[in-house]
Amino acid sequence: GCQRAAAGLNFPGLHIATVDAFQGAEREVVILSCGRSSACAQNDAFGASPQRLNVALSRARRHLVIVGSATFLQSHPHLSQILAQARAANGVHHATLPAMAGLS
Repeated sequence: GCQRAAAGLNFPGLHIATVDAFQGAEREVVILSCGRSSACAQNDAFGASPQRLNVALSRARRHLVIVGSATFLQSHPHLSQILAQARAANGVHHATLPAMAGLS
């Protein structure tokens, strides 16, 4: 999967794993990828388990980057609050499809 693909990138120390695998571990930088693009569902794993979300958000020593669709983040009961704080601190950056076109 992703860990095997990342091994070929020659980034020493890069670790890709699920939230559950990070229990008790820390990293300098954590990128939390929220892959869902639709609104948050009642049975969302992070919505249903604040403990798992806590693990995801508390593993970064210096930098936490949350990547996800605005629709999902704004509708999530906890991530919406983090998004609002990030907006207030001018810490939200948008990637649009035209800007990403040259990345493929």
